[in-house]
Amino acid sequence: MRAPWNEMDDEDMRHEGYFYSALADFFFQNPDQAFLVGRYNIRQIALAWKMGMKITIGMVKRPVPLGAGEGLALQFL
Repeated sequence: MRAPWNEMDDEDMRHEGYFYSALADFFFQNPDQAFLVGRYNIRQIALAWKMGMKITIGMVKRPVPLGAGEGLALQFL
């Protein structure tokens, strides 16, 4: 992680953790589609996701950012 130690329990860091958990669920449910996610698009996928959302194949293939302040802006990637 690229977060300073004193920010490891920050709310933004927890939200990123929830995003990565949702992404892990996507990989477990769609192992043959894991190649669709990489450093080239993970930030766009995060901007199309918010707490409680399930990550879908459509979201991964064509991430559409949510409105301002709704999607997750990755800070610690």
